[in-house]
Amino acid sequence: MSKIQVGKYTLSSSDQVVAFYDEKQSRITYLTEIYDEVYLVIDVMRDELIFYPRYNVQINQLDENHFYIDIASNSNVPPSLNWLK
Repeated sequence: MSKIQVGKYTLSSSDQVVAFYDEKQSRITYLTEIYDEVYLVIDVMRDELIFYPRYNVQINQLDENHFYIDIASNSNVPPSLNWLK
């Protein structure tokens, strides 16, 4: 599991994805382990996170400022947008 800390937010992810944080663009990108596909892009704007997930990305909000990113094992599963509650 990897973790990225951005401001007040912590983003944890499974080992199925690799995260990159571009501080200059204020953007986090999650790629496949072999860097051939983008799973998720997160823009950090004014201390808010804006998620742009691919269809098979699951985003779970663990608490107010902590999110867990994973990939659905079944490609028919839509993205989990539990953080929108």
